[in-house]
Amino acid sequence: MENTLVIRRNQQFLGILFIMISAIGFGTTPTLSAMMENAGLGIWDRLAIRYVGATLFMLPILLYTKRSFKIPRHLLSKVIFNAVFSFGLTGTLLFLAYQHTTSALATTIHFMYPLIVILLCILTGSEKITMPVVLLALVAFAGLVIISEPWKSYSTNLIGPLLAFASAVTFAWYVMFVNNKEIKKIDGFVLIFILVLCAGIMATIIALVVKLGQKEPTTIILSRAIPSSLVMILFSTLGPVLLFNIGNRKIGGTTSSILSMLEPITAIILGMVVLGEQMHWTFAIGAPMILISALTISNVKLKSANSV
Repeated sequence: MENTLVIRRNQQFLGILFIMISAIGFGTTPTLSAMMENAGLGIWDRLAIRYVGATLFMLPILLYTKRSFKIPRHLLSKVIFNAVFSFGLTGTLLFLAYQHTTSALATTIHFMYPLIVILLCILTGSEKITMPVVLLALVAFAGLVIISEPWKSYSTNLIGPLLAFASAVTFAWYVMFVNNKEIKKIDGFVLIFILVLCAGIMATIIALVVKLGQKEPTTIILSRAIPSSLVMILFSTLGPVLLFNIGNRKIGGTTSSILSMLEPITAIILGMVVLGEQMHWTFAIGAPMILISALTISNVKLKSANSV
């Protein structure tokens, strides 16, 4: 019995650690995306490079380890559908939202997804949701609102906010999808490969169509584009996606979603350090609220692992 409790606790700890690291990795995306844009890469170029690059890095590992690509027929359509319309579409919608509204407002709306995950868990009964968990999610979201100051992002253009909300819905759906009992039986590495492959194909097709429609070719500065693209592929896409998938399977979608709110904290700090963006005093209030929520939910999860 004691060994079982130790194993459960270790699994919970690893899940929490993996989600936190993945949140930090995803938090590098806005900075790296800005660097790639400054190098001459358009939005669809960045999305295609992100997913196709991850696929190319994963393929040799899959072939070397001789992993089976076989997926039960009744699950294959679900995997492909979610690869395109939840996993792939999330990044696309969020990148497009940034084109129509401020990153602060888009980020705030996108990170409504933990609340959507909680709602979906309640409706489907897939996870037991307690009131303290709901309160922690609300505190973390309130901290994010304070940091982002969306009230300063007034705009009569509703396209950006709607796109950001759509990205919240699609990512919440993705969290529920990878936490499904049947999906958990699929080799995690193979699952991620299929997800990034389908997303990469979609982004590449759109990128090519956009290129064909351009009257003048865009100048790309390779000395800037290549390094930022490689970092985007490895540390903002492949690593975080794999770690999120593993961590989500270990600790569940609700806890993973709350811990993922560490992502905007990382994004803001990197924006200040790398891009020279200004950090507002509200960060000193909002960031601790998110950190306290993340640490509290982690502690609750670890304590639950000690119970039979």
